Amino acid sequence: MGNPWEEIDLNDYENHMSLDSVFQLQTLNEMMKEQFYTYPVKSVMILGIAGGNGLEHIDKQIFEAVYGVDINEAYLTACKNRYPKLQGILDTICADLTQETVQLPYADLLVANLFIEYIGYECFQKAIAQIKPKFVSCVIQVNTGASFVSDSPYLHVFDKLDEVHHQVEEKELVNALGEIGYHKKLQLEKELPNGKKLVRIDFTYILEKFDYIENNLSYETYYNLRESVGWTNFSKQQAQEAMRHTYYSVVAMQEKEAVGMARLIGDGMYFMIADVIVKPKYQGMGIG
Repeated sequence: MGNPWEEIDLNDYENHMSLDSVFQLQTLNEMMKEQFYTYPVKSVMILGIAGGNGLEHIDKQIFEAVYGVDINEAYLTACKNRYPKLQGILDTICADLTQETVQLPYADLLVANLFIEYIGYECFQKAIAQIKPKFVSCVIQVNTGASFVSDSPYLHVFDKLDEVHHQVEEKELVNALGEIGYHKKLQLEKELPNGKKLVRIDFTYILEKFDYIENNLSYETYYNLRESVGWTNFSKQQAQEAMRHTYYSVVAMQEKEAVGMARLIGDGMYFMIADVIVKPKYQGMGIG
């Protein structure tokens, strides 16, 4: 059996969402602009991107990669056609995230607006565990009535959505992400004209499995970490001579991977901290 979202016409969906009595398309557009620029990120993945609402806020001078994920191929085609200015950084992925075979790339920021309701907590956890973003920003809907779809002339279009709909609650979402190492960082709310409201909840990854190795900085680790942030590297002889005059060094390890380092150098009277480096993928996690 196919997913109901594969059958919903994009025009019907957007016309419903943009009605004055619903006003979700406009509200989400405003919220997405804030989501994109709250954190220092260079890549973003948007789950349930549909026709690309909000992508006009993407600045190519800031973002190096934008991934749009949706189950409906027609939505993704419309998305690419609407935003030709994002050619070169926008990559669309047609995928059903309830299936185990889905493969997703890394992104600094994961955005999931009115999306978790259609895959559930467990599938959302699995997607996050695969993407490994530094930040997750979600928007969920708080309902005031019996129906999760607002009344409109397009209501019949969404008749089958109850087959895949999961009720999402703030507390349960926070607990679900806490189970995989993500902790609540921010919460904002936007009232809607029909009495419903949209709640944005952001999470950051708190990695608790860093090991720190003291005074055992190798040339290979030194070279690789400097290269990871685009710093000029020295010859092996120069680097080894510098390390011989290091009073103290520390390397942060994630399992077997060196992800950060710092050195203390000096002349016996004056000291300075040098080579403080954290690999870009692990920046913002409290290592430095």
